Amino acid sequence: MQYRRLGSSGLQLSALSFGAWVTFGGQIGRDTLAWPGAVALDPRGNLFVADHSLEVSGNHRLLEYDATSFPPRPDKAVFGVMASRVWGHGNSFTGAESADEHLSLFEPAFDSRGNMVVGANGYSGKRFPLVFGDPYVNKETVATLGDFHSMPYAATFDDEDNLYITDLNRARVLIYRKPFAK
Repeated sequence: MQYRRLGSSGLQLSALSFGAWVTFGGQIGRDTLAWPGAVALDPRGNLFVADHSLEVSGNHRLLEYDATSFPPRPDKAVFGVMASRVWGHGNSFTGAESADEHLSLFEPAFDSRGNMVVGANGYSGKRFPLVFGDPYVNKETVATLGDFHSMPYAATFDDEDNLYITDLNRARVLIYRKPFAK
């Protein structure tokens, strides 16, 4: 784990918390973040971090950290945690950006059964909310939700598994009534 000093304060920060654009110089890895734009927990307690903010900033990937990666009751900040899985960059932690269909994923949301829906930055070419189903089974999208001209950003499910997605492009909220009901 690399540590750096913050300005003249001398405060030592890990690369994970540094908050700098770490997509250059071979610094991108399992324990680095550039511009984390959103976090979400799945029903298993695993943490998902969108390492991508609005427009074009960040590492343009979605990272997953297993719940077992963190101490049960930390009494201080935890640094240098290694991500368990990645979406984007060709599903490589250190790979270069490419025409990966999962480039620039925004905030994920999970229904009660663990189905994952993620919005994508429209500038990357995806303008639909992407459906992965169970992300531990499906590394690729299994479907998309309609409304082509949206820019789906934040997403959440309510207690009845209705899905709400904010659309930055048209200043609205898209509501999908139980999109995965059988």
